[in-house]
Amino acid sequence: MTATLGIANKVIALYVDVEREAARSIAARVAAEFRLQGFGVTLCLGQRDVLKIDSDGTPPEESALLVTIGGDGTLLRAARIDRKSTRLNSSHITI
Repeated sequence: MTATLGIANKVIALYVDVEREAARSIAARVAAEFRLQGFGVTLCLGQRDVLKIDSDGTPPEESALLVTIGGDGTLLRAARIDRKSTRLNSSHITI
């Protein structure tokens, strides 16, 4: 069974801990799989050149989903980026 997202903007943003080799490798596989499923892929600022992954140019804040790939702190760094772009308050990033 294949799951589908009921969204109009089929773009996935990736935020990757570019300091971690394993995260970079996983990001390339994740991007390829999303593209195979018909999604566009965009990267957070400054990551395209490091990751060598094509980005469709959509600003990350306009994506349907933000996927974080990395280790400790990656989700928190991505939340700070998202909070700046969407003006969320700190209660929205509490898990």
